Amino acid sequence: MQVALVCNSAFGTDGISMFVLNNHKYFRHEGTRYHLIYSSIHSSENVVEGYVADFKKEGDNAVFIPKENGMVNYAINLFKFFRKEKIDVLHVHGSSSAILLEMVVAKIANIKKIVTHSHNTRGSHNLIHRIIRPAVNWLADEKLACGDLAGKWMYGKRGKFIIIPNCIDIEKYKFEKNVRNEIRKKLGIDKDTFVIGHVGMFTEIKNQIFLIRIMNKFKHSGNDNFRLLLIGHGALKKQVEQEVKNLRLSENVMFLGNRNDVPLLLMAMDIFCLPSLYEGFPIVSVEAQASGLPTLLSQNISPEVCITDLVELLPIDKGVEQWRKKILRNIESKTDRSMYSQKIKVAGYDIHHSASLLESIYSI
Repeated sequence: MQVALVCNSAFGTDGISMFVLNNHKYFRHEGTRYHLIYSSIHSSENVVEGYVADFKKEGDNAVFIPKENGMVNYAINLFKFFRKEKIDVLHVHGSSSAILLEMVVAKIANIKKIVTHSHNTRGSHNLIHRIIRPAVNWLADEKLACGDLAGKWMYGKRGKFIIIPNCIDIEKYKFEKNVRNEIRKKLGIDKDTFVIGHVGMFTEIKNQIFLIRIMNKFKHSGNDNFRLLLIGHGALKKQVEQEVKNLRLSENVMFLGNRNDVPLLLMAMDIFCLPSLYEGFPIVSVEAQASGLPTLLSQNISPEVCITDLVELLPIDKGVEQWRKKILRNIESKTDRSMYSQKIKVAGYDIHHSASLLESIYSI
């Protein structure tokens, strides 16, 4: 069986790409060949090359089909690839009904099963999304979503879909104190410094500038023993870096770039913050909880992320002071962080579970 896994948006270190790559590692691969298809990248080429190399280790395939020469050329090249590789199943991942293009091409190429997957709760072109949403529902053989709100966004309030949890390799995130101490030492952070963490692309949606303003509040409140770790890359990174310089926060904010040791970095943190303007079910919120981190998230994120008692959803529109106060309340937290990986597993977020579920959906 030939299965095409298409990332409709840019490929790299984002949540959708991580979902595809993480589950692929735990597929059985027996009798099935997987083809990763992407049309643009938003991470460094070295990072993407590493992901592609890992994807190919089991004899699978990865192909870059660009959209930069126009959607017609993209559709023609996609069609040629589907026919050449005799694709049986298409699994297209995206955040809006823009996935319709890949679906139409798959239908013309006589692909036997079309699987759609919604990973967000809002998009940038809401009217267009709603106009073409019925076509997505009509063409899809299997409709998946990362959560209830993401499913209703893609398929409508009356739409029927299967929720596939954003699962992780839980053992990687189990908290270990010796690892925490080692990573903090490497980063030059002493044991008494309170560390706020964030993982995400530097985009308007992720709202990192909000975190910088929180750090500025801390500095002006007379408490300077804080560090903010920002992990990721993106178009707005330079803008955020400039804001840090303007506010003279360079000693308080650390830009770590794209990293392949996120589980270890989470152990070095004391609290995790994600002030997104909107989002579906961020995988990193599951990772943070598995690491036993108090997790402060924007109320614009689906409440389904509240898997454990570590999570609190906060409004953004009330300003940074409320977030600062919530962070302060966690300074004296004595939670046993090592117990939360098991809680995440019991809740059904083990990667083996989602990988097995996807394989059953691909079967023809």
